[in-house]
Amino acid sequence: MERIKADRDDYLLERFQASSEVQIADKQEAYWYEGPIPDQVWDALKGRMESGGLAGAVESIDRHSTEIVEQLSEPHNLNDKRSGLVIGYVQSGKTANYASVVAKAFDAGYKLVIVFAGVLNNLRRQTQGRLIRDLDVHKPVWTELTSMDGDFARVENAVPLVSGSKRLLAVAKKNPTRLQNIQHFLEELPDEKRLNLPILIIDDEADQVTPDSAAKKEEMSKIHAQLREIWSLVGNGSYVSYTATPFANLFMKPDEDDTLYPSNFIHVLPEPDGYYGARKIFGLEEGDEDVAGADAGAEVTRDIPDIDLEEVVPPLGRGADVSEFKATVPPSLRRAVQWFVLATAIRRSRGQGSKHSSMLVHTTPRVEPHFSIQSAIENYRDELSRAVKEDGDWSTLRSLYFQEIERASSFREPEFGEESFDDLKSHIRAVLSDLVTIVDNGAEESEKRLDYPDDRAVTAIVIGGGTLSRGLTLEGLFVSYFTRTSRTYDTLLQMGRWFGFRKGYADLQRIWLSEGLADDYRYLATVEAEIRREIAEMRKAGLKPKDVGVRVRRHPGRLEITGRSKMKFAHKLEVGFEGRRDQTHVLDARLPVLQDNLEQGRRLLSAAKASAAPAQPRSGGAVLLEGVPYEVIREFMEGFRAHPFHGNLHDGTMLKWLDEWDRKLKDGSITGPDPENLWNVVLASGVSGGPEWEYDGVTIHKTRRAAVSGSAPAEARNEDTRSIRALMSDGDHIADIRLLSHAGAPGFEDLELKDDETRALRKKKVQGRGLIVLYVIDKDSKPDANQKGTREALAAPEDVLGYGLIAPVNPHAAAFDRSVFVGVTPTPSAAVEDDEPIEELAPEDTEADHQVEG
Repeated sequence: MERIKADRDDYLLERFQASSEVQIADKQEAYWYEGPIPDQVWDALKGRMESGGLAGAVESIDRHSTEIVEQLSEPHNLNDKRSGLVIGYVQSGKTANYASVVAKAFDAGYKLVIVFAGVLNNLRRQTQGRLIRDLDVHKPVWTELTSMDGDFARVENAVPLVSGSKRLLAVAKKNPTRLQNIQHFLEELPDEKRLNLPILIIDDEADQVTPDSAAKKEEMSKIHAQLREIWSLVGNGSYVSYTATPFANLFMKPDEDDTLYPSNFIHVLPEPDGYYGARKIFGLEEGDEDVAGADAGAEVTRDIPDIDLEEVVPPLGRGADVSEFKATVPPSLRRAVQWFVLATAIRRSRGQGSKHSSMLVHTTPRVEPHFSIQSAIENYRDELSRAVKEDGDWSTLRSLYFQEIERASSFREPEFGEESFDDLKSHIRAVLSDLVTIVDNGAEESEKRLDYPDDRAVTAIVIGGGTLSRGLTLEGLFVSYFTRTSRTYDTLLQMGRWFGFRKGYADLQRIWLSEGLADDYRYLATVEAEIRREIAEMRKAGLKPKDVGVRVRRHPGRLEITGRSKMKFAHKLEVGFEGRRDQTHVLDARLPVLQDNLEQGRRLLSAAKASAAPAQPRSGGAVLLEGVPYEVIREFMEGFRAHPFHGNLHDGTMLKWLDEWDRKLKDGSITGPDPENLWNVVLASGVSGGPEWEYDGVTIHKTRRAAVSGSAPAEARNEDTRSIRALMSDGDHIADIRLLSHAGAPGFEDLELKDDETRALRKKKVQGRGLIVLYVIDKDSKPDANQKGTREALAAPEDVLGYGLIAPVNPHAAAFDRSVFVGVTPTPSAAVEDDEPIEELAPEDTEADHQVEG
């Protein structure tokens, strides 16, 4: 226990000293749950999972659902109320987890489970059907308070329903009338019976309408107030929020009675095997770890030229007249439709003809234009069908097939080879005959909206907006055409319906995006990874969300974390550059700049060699210089000409911070073990056998980094710029420690070098010392064979010197500085709103009342 408390103290000091209100928890809540009970609801559900498509995930689902149930309130323990948050990934199968939690909760003694399934009728029905199937809900031992045909109705006498031995299940929308009915149901119960009734509330899509969105602090939005009122009526129970975008939930007011803030726990679900999310498709931002698959975005994403937007995006802005808008099909949308036809044909040739195939077209939230876009796509489908079936003209499809088929071949599963185009022709004809277009936007008649029957495969192009932006699953989605933008992290991530599982057709997925969106998603992948790391550290220290907050990185440009009204209780967490990772992955390729930077590297090596003893474990290998004075590092950074894209390195912000660190270290304000502020410098070496680079008796192999096709991020794109996406490889953040370990240096023998524990290793083994890693990039770098279409030759006029920096960190104390880097409540511009104007119909409650049978 003392060790746990010490870990907590260190964690609080290091990470969350920004707020004077932070308190250290002095005890753990007891875990009452002893595990699943045999032959009950969970056992039956587990058996169904093992015999179905989730067989490979059962062990993980079982483990994580048990960990969540352990943190729920103990049934029949009066006044034991707990609230928590479960964070998944968009389109990653959260329902399987909370179905398992519900099953185990019922087995453990919970009497009533209420699942809030978003705000849409179709999503509620989808969730109702899923839980009926998963939990095997049938009349003898269950009472259904809702059904496929009806939402929660007003019940005048609830006592008989809760008095028997039956399990009670409700799946309701977060709709004012339905919430009022639930509140009335609970208020109808005598206090003693209600307060002792074990109730589990699952809030799915918990970032939608649950957080308080009223503009003023003293006010509450209606749904938020109703949910809090329901929670206040629970005497023994748990409120568990599920979401893939938890930003607004993390900013709710934490210190009030019956708050919906996740006070007791936050649980992060793992990224499932075979899942394609923002991290895998788009990679991570600079300054974070490089990950396998970081080039995937270049393999599966395609740009939509600005000129094409005029044909599919109606006038924007509040009050804009869209009645005269007439959509046409621009070249980029034509290619997307063509690829959808081809890829569906390929799926059928692979034996997947019984599976649904979907394409998403999402260009506007406005309702009327969806029908115009639908008509234009139908006309083009018919044109393409006539060309193939009547004219025998295969040229367009054949050309696209050979352009695209190898672009994402690294995702192709081994059992599938490359299909012959001629063998696909019969499948293509059938696809064109089966292909339908569907509008799903709240205005379409219900019988014409999206539906995936069990008895036949649907091949559909789905056009819509808000109703397709959250929760609802598009079955077999693998082609997306997306031009919508958002100013908030959560909305942007939720609109990414292409995230999910693509077993058997991952290589066929394609995403057409308007300019800048790929960069936004790459940034958000980094934010997601940071939040998950933050929560993991919190749990490791034994802390709860009510003890400390979770910080969220703020975008340096136009994006806001969530709607500003949802951030009214958040405050600025000022965290500095301690331990910060930066790398020059966007390169200025002008010859004078390249020559100057190489000269700066030579000067750094000469000065470092004069003050440190180099360690070179093998000929041509990387070189380590230990104990380089900060003054040498400073001179190098001041002279190096970083691309303007790297703001902290280009404008002197990082250097200013390092100067302040140096001053504080030397005057004793920072009580680290190294008052001299010495650094380590590593000269990286590329693959053996490659071209060499030599200077002052040191020889290394040049690093090879091909340029990303399309090259730099949008805001840095020009003919003199190259982007290599990531300069540092896995493990480079501890390159000095690795070299010392390989050399058998005392204290570094037999180290377990885990890339996800780099900060801890740097503190423990090199006392938090700063690190510079130099890379001499071969000007003639070319892509590997498996990077076809995603990378191109670097084509620089001179070898390129790049560098990665790991800022120093105090191994014993908290960060001394407070530079703005993460989790903020900025003073927002008056122009910043949650999103562009939404004309989707408000989620109207068109469902009947479910009549409960006593």
